[in-house]
Amino acid sequence: MRFTLYGLLGFASLLHAAPIAENLSTTLKSLNVNPADFSLWDQRNFLGNPRLTCVVLEKLFGSKSTGVYESGYTALTEITWSQTCWVNPACIVSPANAQDVSKAIIVLRALQTKFSVRSGGHMANPGFSSAGPDAVLISLSNLTKLSLSSDKSIATIGVGNRWGAVYNYLQPYNVTVIGGRIGTVGSALVLGGGLNYFSGQFGLSADTVERFQVVLSDGSIVTATRTKNSDLFQALKGGSANFGIVTEFDLRTRYSGPLYYEAVLYPGDQYPALMKALVEYQRNGSLDTKASLVTSFRVEGNLVVFLYLDPVIRPSAFDPFYSLPSIPFFPPGFATITELVAALGIGFSSEPERDATRVTSFETDESILNYSYGIWQQVVATLPANASLEWVPQPIGAGLKAKGDQYGGNILGLPAKNHIWLDIVAKWKNPADDAFVLNASKFILDKTDAFAKSKNKYLPYLFMNDAYADQKVLRSYGTTNFNKIVQVSKKYDPSQTFQKLQGNGYLWTRE
Repeated sequence: MRFTLYGLLGFASLLHAAPIAENLSTTLKSLNVNPADFSLWDQRNFLGNPRLTCVVLEKLFGSKSTGVYESGYTALTEITWSQTCWVNPACIVSPANAQDVSKAIIVLRALQTKFSVRSGGHMANPGFSSAGPDAVLISLSNLTKLSLSSDKSIATIGVGNRWGAVYNYLQPYNVTVIGGRIGTVGSALVLGGGLNYFSGQFGLSADTVERFQVVLSDGSIVTATRTKNSDLFQALKGGSANFGIVTEFDLRTRYSGPLYYEAVLYPGDQYPALMKALVEYQRNGSLDTKASLVTSFRVEGNLVVFLYLDPVIRPSAFDPFYSLPSIPFFPPGFATITELVAALGIGFSSEPERDATRVTSFETDESILNYSYGIWQQVVATLPANASLEWVPQPIGAGLKAKGDQYGGNILGLPAKNHIWLDIVAKWKNPADDAFVLNASKFILDKTDAFAKSKNKYLPYLFMNDAYADQKVLRSYGTTNFNKIVQVSKKYDPSQTFQKLQGNGYLWTRE
């Protein structure tokens, strides 16, 4: 027996279907979709039925909707960085513009169907930018608009871009933006803050945003700036997916000239001296906000990358490191940010594997660094084959908060003091090792947190871009900022669609 959508709506009303149907036939007609075109298989469960929703989306989007058995489906599901997120959604919608995103969210809301949203897919937390068979995946990969204002001061960036493409586009104009440090990362990292190589000088990526374009749950497309929807503007800078779907944003640019870089490998037994140098650098060297460093501590050795905004060989900011025994990894040289990102990207494997990151924060303290490193050494000795845990201390200057406040503020609640964001970056091959590796990562940071608390140096702040799924990131921003997120969410999403239907994520209702 065949049922039209009109018939189903009548049948559902007899069954006292929830009022969220919202005159569904009228909604679909407004999108130029004829409800009578559809034959439905299950008259009992049309709300929240992903099969039905995918039929509607296919009719609405045509080739921009990809079903399970269609060509290209597997490739689209495997764009996501970590294999832990390689799951199979009911279908995938790939909007071409904000108007398409609006249509998709209208249908998903009307049909009460679960969904997830993906930009670049670098977030390694399952369900954050991936969806299972009970949900629809909205892939923003086609939103790749790139433009530069006539005075070269503002770059407009579609959220489907990856940072490598953004830097390549801007380089011929001799400007760049404060974006991601890895070229393959998606541009939506601004919604979590976004740490750049030179955030000490310019702020986080989010702090350089001048405008967001956002699709709300009712399908409306709004602009958020410092003067228009200013509460939404601030909340988006660290508030993630609680309010709507960001489709593009404007970033302030900066001049892109040659900068200094050098990478050095230190033997593992040098770690006490290395921690001392790191603390000394943050105490004195980081006062020069043109200086920046990146660390990567692995079983094979401890890598430090030195960066300086001007073409100066061996700047004095890094003096604490120069006397330590080391092995050159990248010799001293000069490069544009485009060249630097490409060069450093060599160190990131493109081979698919299982990935996860976890983060904590504490005031800069040599004893905490040494203690945590010692715990890490013990744990990595127990790992199964083809598994690794990278220990990554990121020095954050006291002035980072002020950089955000200078441009309309963010919602992050950053500590206004020198501190460390300590990441554990996990990589492994075997799904059977998931629990062991994830627990090992958590164990290292739990022990670190306990020791930092004993020294009265622990900080509750969690950097979203590096956090794991079970960490309460929004709560870590502090009560005042958390309450702002709740208020802005309820104001711009009164139906709470993004809380009720969206998959896993840093959503205030999940914390």
